[in-house]
Amino acid sequence: MSKFSKDKFERAITTGAKVLGGDLDVDVVFIGNRAFTNGSTITIPSLPEDVELTLDQVNIARGYYHHEAAHIRYTDFDVYSKTVEDLRENGEEQKAEMCNVVEDCFIEREWMKEFAGSHKMLSIIHRTIDQNSYSAFLDKDQDKFEWWDIGLCAIQWRDGQEKDYDPMFRDRCLDMLTPEQRHKLEGWYDLVRSVTCTDDCMKVAQQIVDEMFEHDHSDTVSEHKSIEERMDNWENLTQEEKDKLVEDHMKAGDKAEADQKEANGKVYVPSLDLAKILQGDDGGSGKKPQQEMTYRPFTTQYDKIYDRNNWEEDHWHIAEKVFGDKADTEYQKVMKSHNSTVSVMQRKIQRAFGAHDLRGWEGGHETGRLDARMLTQAYQGNSNVHRIRTASQEVSTSVQIVIDGSSSMNYENLQMCILASAAVCKTLEAIGGECEIIFMPGGDANIYPEPLKMAVKKASEDGNTRFTRETPITNICIKGFEDRLSRCRSALGNIVNGTCGTTPLHEVIHQSYRRLLPRNTNRKIQLLVTDGGPDNNLLCSEAINHVRSKDIEVVGIGIGADYIGEWCDRNVVVRNIDDFGTAVMDDFARMLLGERFNAKNERRKVA
Repeated sequence: MSKFSKDKFERAITTGAKVLGGDLDVDVVFIGNRAFTNGSTITIPSLPEDVELTLDQVNIARGYYHHEAAHIRYTDFDVYSKTVEDLRENGEEQKAEMCNVVEDCFIEREWMKEFAGSHKMLSIIHRTIDQNSYSAFLDKDQDKFEWWDIGLCAIQWRDGQEKDYDPMFRDRCLDMLTPEQRHKLEGWYDLVRSVTCTDDCMKVAQQIVDEMFEHDHSDTVSEHKSIEERMDNWENLTQEEKDKLVEDHMKAGDKAEADQKEANGKVYVPSLDLAKILQGDDGGSGKKPQQEMTYRPFTTQYDKIYDRNNWEEDHWHIAEKVFGDKADTEYQKVMKSHNSTVSVMQRKIQRAFGAHDLRGWEGGHETGRLDARMLTQAYQGNSNVHRIRTASQEVSTSVQIVIDGSSSMNYENLQMCILASAAVCKTLEAIGGECEIIFMPGGDANIYPEPLKMAVKKASEDGNTRFTRETPITNICIKGFEDRLSRCRSALGNIVNGTCGTTPLHEVIHQSYRRLLPRNTNRKIQLLVTDGGPDNNLLCSEAINHVRSKDIEVVGIGIGADYIGEWCDRNVVVRNIDDFGTAVMDDFARMLLGERFNAKNERRKVA
């Protein structure tokens, strides 16, 4: 069965929605757990980090974005938004929801004229919604159904029949209606069939709801008509009759208001939880969801890693501290104090690699040194029995260093990080590897764009608490894989001025490993340097295990104690600068060479 990754899915949805919506400038964001559009932004629920979607799930998502793209194409959002907002302010929830249902009928009708190929995907969406509606009404007393209960669904069921969508659950739903109700429904759907624009939809929707209310509360309507007739004869009434009429009028008004409140309070809105479906739950049929991580951000759409090219975009004070000062004063201070130690370790590791990895023998040559293993062939007259010294390929390794930038990282701890990072980078540059340095301040850049604010508000109204965070996260790339260390020395030194906040280690792990994963090297290593425990042990352990499952080796480097070692492939604990440099470089060399190795003296290597 075909599987679709999160990245592949989001790219396909974004491109499709923009093109089919007829507006390449429309934003497509993956936020929260609701699918909707406001005319300028199409919102699709965010996905778990490790989700793999089946073709059925992708088709449901496609149906959703086709529907939202149809809104972009045909809905007059000025008219729609004003009408619905006014109705909700007046407490007329049923009318507001009916406006959406009738507008949906209209846009899908117009859409199908242009994009008949969408029929299958829209049909899947409606079948799933019909299934949820059928389950909701199945155990209720069908003889007591009121239009206020089923009116929204009934219009949608009839529209699905008109468009020849999947009948499996829709026909069962329609069979729950009485012949009289089916007759009334046909009359109302004739009104829906007549609409040609959003303004028509708004008027027809309100007319239908008014007629449904009158049908459900005919006694109240009759009482109002009787009062109106008596009011017309006001002048001929006695004082006693006038007093009675005023009293009846007030009671009727109170009853009508109570009926309206009761009706609005039991509105059933046909819907489908796309977020559950994309997590592996079909939204109500009983299928079990995929195994998912506890980690579930509200969105990753606005997460950001600042670097020396984009640090000025949002005026984040931490990025300005790291990149604003171009002088490499702090870097030079650290290196001047410990440069000899770093240089010695570098040279010895490079020599070890030169002796171990970068030289070899190649047999099968006519000239060179006689290969003792080929003596029999030489005796038989074969001339290709010599071997020559060759240089093997460079070390194909990508290393990503993640440095804790929380408030507890004091000056000495950051000096250790600067020293070790410089040593690792210089060593890898010399032997053909590559390195990236990510700095993790515990704060954020307060990026709250309008689509995010709107989605958070909707989630709050829904009472949704399934997310591990709602706000974007921001971190800093001190040195990218393509950068030379010489161009990043000032930023590396300036991390001593950039600490803040706590230790959301799981967040930076999820964000940064995606930069490491696509590197075209044989080996990938992530070094996590922290001086304290993560904000959330469960989320951190899940993040590390997730990264390890991608064939990335994870090394925990604890300053002062072991904080995350139990979840990592390897772990090192350091307590001072000399210990840090030696311990880290020893373990780093052992990882690359696959042997016991000491960075201070490579002759201690054991074959």
